[in-house]
Amino acid sequence: MEKNCISCGLSFSFRKKFEKNWDEIKYCSKKCKKNKLEKSDKEIEAFILEFAKGLYPPKAIQARTISRTYFGVHWKKFHQRVLAAIRRLSHRNILMIHPYKKILKQDIFFEILKDEV
Repeated sequence: MEKNCISCGLSFSFRKKFEKNWDEIKYCSKKCKKNKLEKSDKEIEAFILEFAKGLYPPKAIQARTISRTYFGVHWKKFHQRVLAAIRRLSHRNILMIHPYKKILKQDIFFEILKDEV
């Protein structure tokens, strides 16, 4: 049995310590529970969807392109937040991550699935 973390978007599996309240578990770790979703995380998700549906939408988008466009010069500090937003959107079946196009260790390619979002 697997679930997806609400905060970081990573999947986590059933553990013995979750036995009593597995249905209530939403976060993969204490860190994620502490760093709950903020308004800015929703804004990043909205920006990703907006960026992907621009005048000339690309077929596949690199996560670091989103980070550089949204955060500018200091994009590396916030790149993990963009990756988490992409994973959350992927779990909601709004976009698809291309695992075979993984270029760098901390980067992913993705494309939008739903046109009406």
